[in-house]
Amino acid sequence: MSIEEIVPAPVPEPTAAVLTVGDELLSGEVADTNSAAASIALRGRGYRVTEHRTVGDSLGAISAAVRSLLHADAVVVIGGLGPTSDDVTRFGLADALGRELEHRAEAWDAVVERLTRFGLAVHESNRRQALFPEGSELLPNANGTAWGALLTAGDTRVVLLPGPPKECRPMLTDALDRFAAAVVPADRARWRTLGLIEGDVAAAVDEAVADSGTGVTPSYRWHYPFVDIGLSCPPGAHPALEARIDGILDGHVVSRAGRTAFEELALAAEGTALTLDDRLTEGLLAERLGRLGLLAPTGPGSLTGPGSPTSPGRPVEAAAWAEGPGPDTAQEHAATWDLRCSVRTSDGSRTFALTVPRRGPEVREYAAEFVAWSVLRALRAPAQHPDRTLA
Repeated sequence: MSIEEIVPAPVPEPTAAVLTVGDELLSGEVADTNSAAASIALRGRGYRVTEHRTVGDSLGAISAAVRSLLHADAVVVIGGLGPTSDDVTRFGLADALGRELEHRAEAWDAVVERLTRFGLAVHESNRRQALFPEGSELLPNANGTAWGALLTAGDTRVVLLPGPPKECRPMLTDALDRFAAAVVPADRARWRTLGLIEGDVAAAVDEAVADSGTGVTPSYRWHYPFVDIGLSCPPGAHPALEARIDGILDGHVVSRAGRTAFEELALAAEGTALTLDDRLTEGLLAERLGRLGLLAPTGPGSLTGPGSPTSPGRPVEAAAWAEGPGPDTAQEHAATWDLRCSVRTSDGSRTFALTVPRRGPEVREYAAEFVAWSVLRALRAPAQHPDRTLA
């Protein structure tokens, strides 16, 4: 029996592309939030979005863009469906698909009814909002006059939507309900790390992936203060590769589930009476922990968790400080900041250390995550040797 018979080949994810239309998007006058919202909606239906593209209000540009995206299983086209002369998306789409535009009475009746209901004039130019490429399945618009459409072009489903987010997003949900069942996106093997430089870690992980011969693809995302590493496979699919990456990232992994140190600590600290010296972050850490319900004020510079003093719980004390100039010095965007955090539990104490670039006041965000991470590590792995200093 072959390995292919034992382990079936994975079913390829369907692909999608998002095309937004509007001169105002290209000029920067309006931020394109629809592309991100469309990607989230498509991902929730099992689609992998491979491309975002934006073009201006040009019939030729729209037509060319649509034709170039028809290799995807789904193409979402957003914007340019209004009644004015620069709203030419429907014409560009019809040209790309080689179809005539036809007048749809149900869309026209809806336009007239909505404008009349609000006491607005119905202009001849509004008639273009009732024109759709032949074969369109119409998508009603409960929040405006620009109806959308769902079309099939070969093996590709094309969704045509207006630009205003209040109108576009409910209509996209309606369209996806018609042809794509909701799915739970497949999880990926991933690591959220603290204290690493993206370029440094990528070189080592890339080498591990290449050596594994698994054919998976690594991905990296830097979002202060974290570096996220991911693989294009579910957790546990390639245990030897994951083990090697665990070794590369050893001592820096905050979460394998995409959570921050604060979020992980909130899960781990139940039943813990946490006393904190928060001078390092000047209250930022305490405010964050308080929002998570982990701390209640007890006095200047010190906070105690909800388990103390009336419900003692498991006592944990944390004190954090920095060595060297802080982030508010004249050279705040130079050199490094040496962070330290001592955490004492009933099993002993551990001191954690991390050196980070002194980027300015925002480095306190880094410090707050570092302290939460230090407490988390002390709770997860009680000290075997008192007063250990760990990087």
